[in-house]
Order: sequence, then C-alpha cells, then structure tokens
Amino acid sequence: MNNPFSRFKNLTWEKSDPLENHATECLAACLVFSKELRNVFIKFLFEDHVPAEIQMMDNIDITTQEPLGESGKFGRADILLSLRNHFNIIIEDKVNAKEDERHREQLNNYWQWLEREKKQNREHPFLFTLVKTPDDSFPFAKYNIKQRLTWRGLHKRLKEFVELTKDETSASLANKFCDYLESMGIVSTYDVKDMQCYGVGLKAQRAVTSILNQVGENLEADGYEYDLIDGDLKNWPRLNIKNSDWNKIFGDGDNYNIVLWFTVPPIWNAVKHSFYPELYLWHDGHGNDWLQLKSKLPQWVSKLEKEYSLKFQITRNWKKDEEPIKGSEISALVSKPGRIYAYRDKDIINMEVEPVPNEVELVTKLSNQAKEFARIISSLAV
Repeated sequence: MNNPFSRFKNLTWEKSDPLENHATECLAACLVFSKELRNVFIKFLFEDHVPAEIQMMDNIDITTQEPLGESGKFGRADILLSLRNHFNIIIEDKVNAKEDERHREQLNNYWQWLEREKKQNREHPFLFTLVKTPDDSFPFAKYNIKQRLTWRGLHKRLKEFVELTKDETSASLANKFCDYLESMGIVSTYDVKDMQCYGVGLKAQRAVTSILNQVGENLEADGYEYDLIDGDLKNWPRLNIKNSDWNKIFGDGDNYNIVLWFTVPPIWNAVKHSFYPELYLWHDGHGNDWLQLKSKLPQWVSKLEKEYSLKFQITRNWKKDEEPIKGSEISALVSKPGRIYAYRDKDIINMEVEPVPNEVELVTKLSNQAKEFARIISSLAV
C-alpha cells in the first residue's frame, strides 16, 4: 500500500491498542500539515457552531499522547489542541476499545485537568470523544463530553470537503486519510457481499483489502509480521504472515509460511470468491536451504496429515495452475520444487453462499484460522 500514513506503523506507544494510536497519529498529522483540514476538523467537533473562544487557528498547538499535569498525573490526552490563555480541547480516541470503566475514569481525569487549567490560565475547557462504534448505553454527557463523534462521521465530513475545496494538496491529504480509515477497517463503506465483484469493482477491492488489513493488525498484536499484497487481473490478493520464531524451524530466510488467500475467478482457474489459508513447508522464494529441509519434509508431511488432516501439493514452479504432485512423492524429488504447501477444504470460506458472515465475524474467523496454522507450524519444532 503506497499510503504515507502507513509509515507511522514503525512507531511504538505504551498504550495497548496500536491501531488506535496509529489512527490518532495519522489524524494529528493531517491537522498539522493542513490549515484547511484543521478548520474542517474544528467545525466537525463543534457541529459547525464553533465558540468565539476558539480563535487564532494558525497558532494552535497540536500534540498527541500529551501528559496532563505533573508526570501525567491526570493521564495522557490522545490529541490536545491548545492555545495558551484561550482554550484546551482534548479528543479521546477509541477504535476497538470499549467505553468501559477505564474509559470513564480517563474522562473524569481529563475533565479535572481541564477545570484546573481554566482556573489557573483562563483556558476554556472542551472534551470530545471520537469512537468507531458508540455504546448507546454510555451516558457520555455525564462525563462533561461536549460531543461524542464517530470516525465514520469524520470520514463523511472529509469526503464532503474534498468535493468542495479547490485546495488540491489538502484534498489529496484528506483522501489518503479516508483511504487509510477504510483499509484499516476503522470505517466501513462496503457490504461484505461486495467482495463477489472483486474482479470489476474498486469498492470490492477495498473491501478485501480492509478485511486482510484487519486480520494483519490482529496478528501483529500477537507478535506476527504481515505483508498485504493487493490483487490484479493476474493474481489473487493475499496476506503473507510470518513469525521470527519460525527461523528455528525452517532456517534463515524470509519465512512467510502462512498465506491467507482471497480467490478471484477466473484467475488461476478459481470458480468462486473465497478466503482460505495455506501453510508453506517450502517456498523457493524464502531463501531457505533446500538440502537441509528436504530430509525433514517426509516426517513433517506424515505428522501434519495424521494429526491435522492437512492435504499437500507440490509444484515444480510457482504457478498456481500447474499440475501438482503428491506429498508422498517428496523423497523422490531430484531437484528442488517451487513450493510445497498444505491446506484443508474445511477452512475455505465461500463468499458466494448465504448467509455470508458480517465483517467482524469474518475478520475473527480468518484471524483464528491463521493462528491455528501458526500453532501447527510451531508443532514442527517438537
């Protein structure tokens, strides 16, 4: 994905939700880079009724993870917009986290700090929350929240801005940020059924990218690495998954030993749109030592067939439509093949049958499938 916001993924934070922190930093970057987007965002916060106290927009300080009080006594603000002796605006962001007791305690602490600053420096206090999915049972007004807003609402406001503005730079920045929100699954602008039109529809392609990205984020939180490869007219989209521990099993190399595919007809003779995972015991592109692995493969294949009911295919090249040879023929191989991979029919998620899973169900199921395949790989070390 050639999206500048993705570069922020190299940053780390102390908080437990990396996607939430990443989204916060991306939003703050937009506000810093563009005065126009800063104005749009302020109007969005106040629903176009911006108080007179909010003035001198060019001089606003924009910080993230800002410690409030001495040594962060009152917590850390996700985003703080401030102008000394005028106002403080705290925006508490939520993506996957719920509006639970911890969240309520945070809001109380933020308001205490805002009230203190009002008394000491005559700075008008404003507190907002920006969430993915509002909890209808949460009494947000009780916690001095002026508005509880959504990422979807912000996405809509930015798209409206793009349609009207003549500022091409700010429009491009807004579009990139909106694309990011979609690809990361923070904002959904599609129906899961849209994936059935992947070959001809941009909306469907974004839907698949979003699902795979969300799976990758889930796995990354558990210590895995992933690489998302978008599809085209000749290739299926896929999520390549690896773990540094797998080097102990397969040897040094670029060990993306799990691949989560999305099949697209008629590419590689696919007949339906579906998701399914594959487990790679050998891939010529990984850079492993073939002679070292070849002696282990018959034992691995036997174990995985018996204990996990996996099926195996071997291709002499990398082509998906090549006639495979059976796993039992590994010991007879004279030269190294292109790939040796395993799969199970039961893991195929057909997207063309009713009822199709919703977005959350689909991401959860795919994440669990990948983790199960990862446990299978780990069993090879025993």
